[in-house]
Amino acid sequence: MCYQAAFVRLWHYGHYVWLLLSLLGSGMTACQSGAVVDNLELSASPLPESEALLSGYGGKLRLFWVNSYAPDDPWSREIQMGIWEELANVGISENNLIWGAFHLDVMRYANLCDDEPGVSPSVEDLLESDPIIAVADAAIAAIVEFQPDIVIVSDDEAALTVIPRYPDPNMRFVYCGVNGDPEVYNLVRPSVIGVVEEMRPLQTIEMARAFMPEAKTFLLLSDMSYTSQVSIEAIQRELQETSLQEDGMPVQADVLIRSTGQWEQWQEVVHTDGLKADCIVLIGYPVLENQDGERLTGEEVMAWMLLNTPVPVFALSDLAVIDGAIGGLVVSGYNQGAMAVERILRIIQGTHPSAVSPYVTGHNLLSMNLAAARFWNLQIPITFPIAARVYEDLPVWQGDR
Repeated sequence: MCYQAAFVRLWHYGHYVWLLLSLLGSGMTACQSGAVVDNLELSASPLPESEALLSGYGGKLRLFWVNSYAPDDPWSREIQMGIWEELANVGISENNLIWGAFHLDVMRYANLCDDEPGVSPSVEDLLESDPIIAVADAAIAAIVEFQPDIVIVSDDEAALTVIPRYPDPNMRFVYCGVNGDPEVYNLVRPSVIGVVEEMRPLQTIEMARAFMPEAKTFLLLSDMSYTSQVSIEAIQRELQETSLQEDGMPVQADVLIRSTGQWEQWQEVVHTDGLKADCIVLIGYPVLENQDGERLTGEEVMAWMLLNTPVPVFALSDLAVIDGAIGGLVVSGYNQGAMAVERILRIIQGTHPSAVSPYVTGHNLLSMNLAAARFWNLQIPITFPIAARVYEDLPVWQGDR
């Protein structure tokens, strides 16, 4: 079953590459999908420091991961890569790690509380939904059975429905990928620490203006998934409180925000509001359904955007830049997972969660797709920082525009 606990051995993924003057790709491989993943091996041997790190854990660390989405979800795979590689960097691998995982797969319930396709439940809906609470209870039972030293929880839905409801207040949780307010989510607890995710729309718009200095109107486009809606609320607050800047001076700009869970409406917005804008900035699009109730993949969405969008496309997520958006100051699942491990290391080094900051903000990355910039005939600004994460192909693109 898709929410069955998974017990796995580790597989070494290719590292993301920070590019300075080289224009190489990132070289990733993806985890196979499925509830249970085994026969995966990590080539790294335990490092000497790992023995000292795990001396209080009998030489083996028990970690359990509760993931909001499906095991083959691209964002979830990014988080998993960040977790595993950061652990491997300190010598924690298959020889001294016992790993368990549970995937809530909440995207199955996108239409649970609304008749409109692609609309995800609200906070209240999540906490009152019998199917979602049932799968969260199954995750809690799996944690209890596994008896981990630390539980990692990724993204809002799992954090909301698992951490505050866990029966043992002393169980140590580390969360990541959370867009909402930890205090509102009841995550500020003595045994809970985490990494929050914040999108950077203004900085991404400023990046777009570096490519398109005359741009004045920007369309921010999103689906109706739960995390996208939480992000939109934060974006609206930021736009109200902060203005675009150029050389320290405010810049007059119009920002349109549109969201829909229906694929046909998404297409209409692109064809209408897209014509009013100088560029489009994608917030998120994991939950878009067509009129037949079929869920579109991120690759399908981006391929259509490249063929049909009247103006260049930027994005707030690294996954969208990989698929073909030009760039942005993006959120990264890989970084969220890696930063969660940094917090885990504080715990296993002997620091109690209550002795550190309840949460930190994840590092957004400057990300750019050179092939996408060429696709739109945009010149890379000579002042563009060379320490960006750079991609150089359009994996979803075939044919001519």
